[in-house]
Amino acid sequence: MRQNSMLAIVALGMTVVILSGGIDLSVGALVALGGVVAAMLAGQGSFVAIIGGIASTTLLGVVNGLLVSRARLQPFVVTLFTASAARGLALSITEERSIAVPSAASGLVWLGRGFIGSIPVPVLIVALLYFATWFMLHRSRLGLHTFRYR
Repeated sequence: MRQNSMLAIVALGMTVVILSGGIDLSVGALVALGGVVAAMLAGQGSFVAIIGGIASTTLLGVVNGLLVSRARLQPFVVTLFTASAARGLALSITEERSIAVPSAASGLVWLGRGFIGSIPVPVLIVALLYFATWFMLHRSRLGLHTFRYR
């Protein structure tokens, strides 16, 4: 379950995208780029690493959204381009090598390998995000609009 937690989180986001009638081919490459950025920033502490990883992928997500909504480009083309760009950027930044996460980022390591009781932290994160997504889709105006405009 711990190994598939990242896939489950990505699947949650894709569920909302697909329910709204959209498509996003860039999610895998954005996850890779966010991981690279977080690993590179891990020496500055877990908080900085997490914020950096989230910020880098959010920036590219905003670019995707603006190109689709404002420039009226096809989502398939935009996200395919973003996937290629993000994957190339990740490979370029790392020079196609692994990046070791220093021990100073113990919080980052705990998020991926830690336990609360006997339950792995990534599994708890997925469970919380599944509940939050269910709540958003079934109990909020955003969720009602998501289902209405399919």
